[in-house]
Amino acid sequence: MHSSSFVEASIRAEQKLRVFILCIDHPSVAHANWLRDKLSGLAENGFDFSFESRRLDSVAGGSHGTQAAAQADVLVIAATALHQRQPALFQWLNSLALCDRNRLKPSLLIGLFGDDKNNASELDWMVRGVVAFTRRTQRGFLWQWMEREGICDSSWLAVSMEELCARRQSGQTIGLTPV
Repeated sequence: MHSSSFVEASIRAEQKLRVFILCIDHPSVAHANWLRDKLSGLAENGFDFSFESRRLDSVAGGSHGTQAAAQADVLVIAATALHQRQPALFQWLNSLALCDRNRLKPSLLIGLFGDDKNNASELDWMVRGVVAFTRRTQRGFLWQWMEREGICDSSWLAVSMEELCARRQSGQTIGLTPV
């Protein structure tokens, strides 16, 4: 049992997971920081992460951050004010899908959506748009509603990182999807 845990930890330690965080609005920066803290806390479990964060207004309409996001093992989209639809986000995701075609290892997109002040009435359009992107790029997708009660239990994050590392360690590759 102990040797199995040791082997699993050494497998994870050999993989430095690149995390690219895209903040859609100013309040979502706090959610991105929460995620960074939680992921950094997983270091004691053998995970190693590197982080890059950008705001949507710094990547929209250009290639800034697109290549880094395409190479990321974990892509995070943080948005609180879902009622303020951001067409620039989906334009950027479309350009990212073109760069993402060369990625062969499994990866994950995490959505951190909403907060205590914003209700879920506009969640549907965001999730549908992100799901369309993840299908085109064959990224895994999970999301978390970022209200106070929703962020108390972050066990889903450790489980998701374990699953991602297991898929990558197994040598699993993804097929290319025509864009």
